[in-house]
Amino acid sequence: MSSTQAESVADDIESLTMPEDAEGAHETFRVLHRLEEAVNTAYGRMAQAVEGMPGVHPDYSAALAEHAAHQSVLASDLEARIGRGITG
Repeated sequence: MSSTQAESVADDIESLTMPEDAEGAHETFRVLHRLEEAVNTAYGRMAQAVEGMPGVHPDYSAALAEHAAHQSVLASDLEARIGRGITG
């Protein structure tokens, strides 16, 4: 996927229609959670790809890897709290 395509996907995500009922809310959460996992995976892959790359600041790779790990923890916490469904 090119960066232009990724920008288009980001725009689509930002314009998601919000759910009108509990089932829709849970389904939207499930999809957003999956997207979050995909983004975290991409951050991790990017961190590996730029590690030691000429012209890239040495802290860049570590910062991306740390961000991916932090976001993964937050996503796991959210899923643990509300992943069973909106009605509990």
